[in-house]
Amino acid sequence: MPSVFATTNAASWRAWLGVLGLLAVSFAAPPLFAESSTHARPLGRMNFWFYSPDAAEAFVAGDHRGVTSVSYSGQSKPLVNRKIHDKGMAVLAGMGGVISVKKISAEELLHAGSAAYGLLNIFARDGADAIYVDEPVGPSLINECGADCYDAPHLQATAKGVEFIVTAMNKWGDYFRALVPGGKFGVCVGDGGGVAFHLMALRAGLREDFACFEEYGGAHYHPLDGVKKEFPSVKTMLLVYNTLALCSGNEIDAFDTWGFWNLDSHQAWIPGPRGDADWFENAKRFARGDTSFCLKPLSQVMKPITWDVQKRDFQVTADDGPMRRPPPFTLGKCEYRVVSNGRETVPWRARGCGQPFTVTVGAGRDCGDKGPLTCFVHVRAWTSKNEVGDAQYEKFNIDY
Repeated sequence: MPSVFATTNAASWRAWLGVLGLLAVSFAAPPLFAESSTHARPLGRMNFWFYSPDAAEAFVAGDHRGVTSVSYSGQSKPLVNRKIHDKGMAVLAGMGGVISVKKISAEELLHAGSAAYGLLNIFARDGADAIYVDEPVGPSLINECGADCYDAPHLQATAKGVEFIVTAMNKWGDYFRALVPGGKFGVCVGDGGGVAFHLMALRAGLREDFACFEEYGGAHYHPLDGVKKEFPSVKTMLLVYNTLALCSGNEIDAFDTWGFWNLDSHQAWIPGPRGDADWFENAKRFARGDTSFCLKPLSQVMKPITWDVQKRDFQVTADDGPMRRPPPFTLGKCEYRVVSNGRETVPWRARGCGQPFTVTVGAGRDCGDKGPLTCFVHVRAWTSKNEVGDAQYEKFNIDY
């Protein structure tokens, strides 16, 4: 996974967006609504994450078979949360980048009257059944804990840094569970240690109810087995961003919870690489137990990469192949599509499978709109039996 702290990384955007609520709410402990006094609902097997509360609300109103919990940005809309509960699902709320991007100081982390605890009050008041803290590991540990708390070359907390994080997280978890009977608390980490961080933190006394590992665009087989073996009472969550991660051979019951990130494709949350045009539909299929899409082709733009500035016509190289081996199909035709500033400039057009193709740049051409990430290049492939595979895309900056 790319660095949490690079501006191109989805997790750093998520870390920034996850704490916007800190700027918009009062941090005095509010009176708790009746909603928070009920026993918390379990997260269950399938957790769907949206950016927009409206998208979450629309999903809940429609076909949500198999989905057991829902998250959305802000996570403090009582009416939306009540609708989620009315459909028998739990609400998972989140706090992002609290340490890693210095959104909350050491004093706020540990002082029960601080803004951070005010946000926990709001989550509890508005009906959250569980909360996660996203990516607490980062360079700001140096400012909050000390120069010997963060190993920058390896993007990991040192033993001293882990101890600092564990102290803060245990205070937050205990505080939330005191507000919400049966409430659950966990930490999500991708870069910054991943599974290794969970093992170090749990050995250091972290009281997390679930350990969440973020799998950004990759596919690992049973990555949390070590956690489950050593700490069998800790639930496991795999947070995935992309269809490929659903097809790496993990059984549906390999994790206590699957988290499906950014299902409404908010672009700031997934700035790159490799957006997945079929992500939402495949996530819904997976939640219902349908993994047939894993038996079809996956196409990905391999180069150029997102954030590359394109000033003239450029060659795009795609990889077209199976998500499971041995390949369960024979490859048929391959295609590409171009969308410039929201306008389709090239409808699906034939290309050679695995072969470079040219995208034009300039006024009235394929990528005709200047600006950051204005041009989307989509690729897909079909089987010889005329079954279409997963379509993915890459985004480019245009300046001519």
